[in-house]
Order: sequence, then structure tokens, then C-alpha cells
Amino acid sequence: MALHKNGSTAMIKTLARRDIMHNKIKALFSLVTIILATSLIMGLSVFESCYKTDMIRGVEGQPQVQFIEITAEQSKIIQSDIDVASVSVEEVSGLYNLKVDVVDARKMTQLGFVTVVENISSNAEVEGTHVLKNDAFINTLPDGGLINSENLLILLIGILVIIVSALVVYNVFYLAIVSQIKEFGRLKTLGMTEKQITRMTKYESKMLCIIGIPAGLIIGSIFGRSFYPNGWSWSKVTVIGIFVSFIVYRAVRMSVMKPTKLAAKVSPINALKFTGDQDFKHIGETARLKRKLSPMNIACISIKTNWRRFAITVLSLGVSGLLFTLASVYIASVNVESIVKSGVFQYGQYLIQPLTDDADEYISDKGIVADIESRNGVKYVKTAREIESVWAYGSSSVDDATSVIGQKDYADISSEIIEGDVNYQSRRKYDFDDGRT
Repeated sequence: MALHKNGSTAMIKTLARRDIMHNKIKALFSLVTIILATSLIMGLSVFESCYKTDMIRGVEGQPQVQFIEITAEQSKIIQSDIDVASVSVEEVSGLYNLKVDVVDARKMTQLGFVTVVENISSNAEVEGTHVLKNDAFINTLPDGGLINSENLLILLIGILVIIVSALVVYNVFYLAIVSQIKEFGRLKTLGMTEKQITRMTKYESKMLCIIGIPAGLIIGSIFGRSFYPNGWSWSKVTVIGIFVSFIVYRAVRMSVMKPTKLAAKVSPINALKFTGDQDFKHIGETARLKRKLSPMNIACISIKTNWRRFAITVLSLGVSGLLFTLASVYIASVNVESIVKSGVFQYGQYLIQPLTDDADEYISDKGIVADIESRNGVKYVKTAREIESVWAYGSSSVDDATSVIGQKDYADISSEIIEGDVNYQSRRKYDFDDGRT
């Protein structure tokens, strides 16, 4: 006869607590796994959230876009544009500098914001050299909705961590339950049902989650906040914590239930026959009496009789090895000096950009290069011609610079030409669908 319903819940909780105290190794490994999984996912999510929030707070009060040295007529057109939310006007020597905020800019993507700014500039016939977009503000906008590169990376890492953690918890509970088969058989002899055995194990996992998940949330939050303390937001962290708790809790419950259900279905008689080297489904089956004993055959017999435990162990080791290898390769591959010296900074430590349409003439007339080279501590000055550009792909956009080859550069290029004739006056004609060339 099964345990009375009124007393079954209290009895199940008592048995679950005693099982945790009796199998301390199982509880410790499971608890540590839950804490590590929760803290890692929470830490990455809070880090990304604090990073974004810190960037957003850092650009508060800054103009989203500036129009510099424009005419009074252009200023009036921009101020009356429907996409302009607020304008701050400054007059300098008959020209105007405008600091502009765009309507609902915070709700836009990077490409959407850039498109609106270009429309405002086009309506007022303001050239690109007189338009300064706030790159810091643009970087706070999403570049592809929710599924952007940063969120996708965190999602992939989170999924991998959940899979590894679920495997570890599954393996720990599976091995622990294998050693408790006889105990389950005795409980069923006393009248405990399969459902009550399952509830007991579920209560064990619940107790471990109650301890492990909050601890992991605290550790992960402290880790994520330590990099960008100014980006801390209780509302965002609370939402992240609820989501992470739910995911980890469901993963633990799913990983625990499978071995528990297998063990609960074993009959009391077969449970007493169980030696610990058999699969649940083959308990009580007769094996061959004569076998050739050797280390290899004994290993094969052990694998065949309990192939699930072998498969789980190999998979856990494989995934763990993959994680360690990826982490080691990533750390070893990062060259901080190369990252710092990327782009134009591979040629030097300072970048000077003249904001004028006739940069070449301006630099040569003022003798700026010679003046800088003559100063103490300057090793050399390298000049480069670039045009600022924005190119789009899908729902994202990227600020870029296109290198320009001037007429003076062709003297150096001509010495490197292997085949063909190249000169500065050469042009290539492109035909477009709309008739443009």
C-alpha cells in the first residue's frame, strides 16, 4: 500500500533531505555545476547589459548630430524638418553651427538613424563634410535588432553552457541513482510508488536550485558589474536574473528526470539483483556464463552492460575538452598590440584630420607636415587621403573610410606595375539599369 497522501509530502521531503546529506558528493558536484552555469550566463549577460547602459549614459546630453558652418537658409530648413526634435544654434562669422537631436532616435537602428540624418542633410543641401554624426551615440543603437553579433555570441555561449551543465548534472544524478537502485527497491517494497520516488528526486533538484541559482546570480552580477559599474541597472539585471533562473532551473529538472524515471520503473525484486554494472532496462536478464576474461573484454563488457553511463561520460569529457581548447586558443590568439595598431594607427599614435574640402591645398599651403615633423619627439608623418563613407548590408550599417589615390601617388605606383598601362587620367565606364554611367 502506498504512503497516505496527507503524509506523503512531508515524508518525501524528509527522505530527499536525508538523501542529500547521505550523498554529499552528488549534492556538492550538482550544486557547484548549478552555481557555475548560473554565474557564467548571468555574468556575460550583465556584462553586456552594463556595457550598453554605460555607453547610453555616457552620450546623454551630447548632440546626436552637428551641422557646422552652414548658411542661414540651410539652418532654417533643418530647424523646420519634421525629423528634428530639438536644435541648438550658434552663429560664428555669419555661418551657423547646429546641434541637433533626431525624433525617436533611441528607437532606431544604426542604419535607420544614419538614413534619417542623410535625409535631413539632403533636404537642406548640406554637404557631408559639414555633417558630424555622433559615433558614440550611433554605437549605442542596435545594428541588427535583437539578433546582433553581441547578443548572438552570448546566446551561443549560454546554450553551450546549459548543455554542458545539463550533461554534468545528468551524469552525476545518473551515477548516484545507479548506486541507489537497491534503496529504491526497498522503498517500493514499503509501499512507495513510482510517482513518489520521482517527486522525491524532483524535490532534491529543487533544493539544490534554491541554493545554487541565487548564489550563481549574485556571483555573476558582481562579475558583470565590476567592468562597467556606471552601467548598472536594477530593472535590467532583475529581468536578466529571472530569465537566467528559469532557463537553469528547467535544464536541471530535465537532466534529473530521465534517470529518475528509469530507476523508478525497476521492480523491487530486480532492484535487489542489481549489481551496479547493469543498465536499468537489463536488470534481471541472464548473461552468458562463459567469457574470455582479459582487460579489453572486461572493458567491453562494462561498456555494453551500461552503455548510457559510458556515452554520457565520454560526451561530458568531450564537450569539456572542447570548451577548454576553445578558451585556450582564444586567449593565446589575442594580440593586444595588434588590436591597438589596427587601421590607420598601424602607422603612428596620433591622427590629425583637417575638416576642409581642399585638404591637400590646405596642408601644403600652411606647411603643416613640415611643422609637425620639426617638433621634438616626432619620428615621421605619413599623409593619407580618405573619404568618409557609410555602407549598408541587410539591416545594419558600418562607418568606413575609402582610401583615395591622388595624382602624386601614381609616381610611386607606376614602379610597381607588372603588366598593363595605368595613368591618372584613365577612367572606366559603368552602365547602370537606370541609364546612369
